[in-house]
Amino acid sequence: MISVDIDGRKYPNIVVITADSLRADHCSFMGYRRNTTPFLSKLAKKAIVFKHAYANGPHTPATIPALLTGTLSLYKGSYLVGDRKILPEYFKELKFKTIASGFNGYISYVLKEKAFLWDFSSFNLDHQESLTKSIIRAFLDLFRNPHSTIEKIAFLYRLKIYTAYIASHVKNNTLSRTLLAAYNIPFKFLTSSKAVIPPQTTFPGELTNEYALEGIKSFSHDKTPIFLWVHYMDTHMEYIITPEEFEEVSGKRYSIWKYILNNNRDSLIDRAKKFIDLYDASIRHLDSSIKDLFSFLESLGLNDENTIFIITSDHGEEFLEHGGLGHGFKLYNELLHIPLVVYPKLDDFNDLINVPVSQVDILSTILSFFGFRCILQQF
Repeated sequence: MISVDIDGRKYPNIVVITADSLRADHCSFMGYRRNTTPFLSKLAKKAIVFKHAYANGPHTPATIPALLTGTLSLYKGSYLVGDRKILPEYFKELKFKTIASGFNGYISYVLKEKAFLWDFSSFNLDHQESLTKSIIRAFLDLFRNPHSTIEKIAFLYRLKIYTAYIASHVKNNTLSRTLLAAYNIPFKFLTSSKAVIPPQTTFPGELTNEYALEGIKSFSHDKTPIFLWVHYMDTHMEYIITPEEFEEVSGKRYSIWKYILNNNRDSLIDRAKKFIDLYDASIRHLDSSIKDLFSFLESLGLNDENTIFIITSDHGEEFLEHGGLGHGFKLYNELLHIPLVVYPKLDDFNDLINVPVSQVDILSTILSFFGFRCILQQF
């Protein structure tokens, strides 16, 4: 897959990477004290780094529409993109193949009127397919690798969360309902009535990469360039980590019992400290997933000679800076300050950009690479 001539012009491939809930000040290439992003830090040395990039809201429904349309998110009182033109539409006009990989129900919702724009998209897949695949992978990992009893218990807890999501969203999935009923029994004895992990469905970057690779390979015979969007969930609560990543980043011994199963007995401050350790480890996992994605793409011929990469986040994450955990409806830096990296370095750009920018600037910046004259879309 290479950049080729279309109608007499040569275009590069475009890869947009968004990481859910990734705040800028927890990335080591942005000055964080922990080594959370070793791969991205190396990449940043050969890239354009925006030091003051900001999300246009504190949660996904408010930010992804801004990123994809170049306009503020609320449009006629709705988060839906509606009749606004979104980024892949421009590339469809240029005859690009458009591919998206990620698992986020909010994104699927805000993009539901634009599903036809993607030549391949895991956002458009039936949830049963993607979630069941994730569960099968987790089962195989459990029996392939040695785990202590407490780690197996924690795994089953996460599996319970997955199956709870399936049972609530895929009504005809008998397997999911059966699994949910089965796993409810042991956890009545292991946990209190209050959930110790928020009931989110967080997909590992390995699965996201699998779908991205599947989409790209399905067009590998084609000579047209691609527009690829990958949305990672590793850094969304409940954070995806490995014990090795946790210990390397935090310098602390990892304990499933201490950090997952028993944290509902902690004070709010102690819980926030543990969440920070887990969050930082999940950033390392994200960094590893992005590194693997780059390796996959390079093996298919997409590299810094024919591809422009844009790496950013939809919003940040709060750890009691202003009284809360996670992300919701506040407008503080921990939720709004996000990383933004363009790789490789491009002509006419400084290596480090100190001018404040936001997600609504991303669309026009990408399109400027292709000579589009961007006119702001009006309400």
